[in-house]
Amino acid sequence: MLNNKKVAIIGVGKIGETLLNGMIKNNLVKKENLAGSTAPKISIAI
Repeated sequence: MLNNKKVAIIGVGKIGETLLNGMIKNNLVKKENLAGSTAPKISIAI
């Protein structure tokens, strides 16, 4: 289904990680065709 497609997940938290792992485990997408991003950790000094 998605074998020849590139897939990106914006916001790879717990749900995004589960989606990516499921796609890999079920051979829906090749690892090299997956991309993910996370939010930067920003700390503010008070």
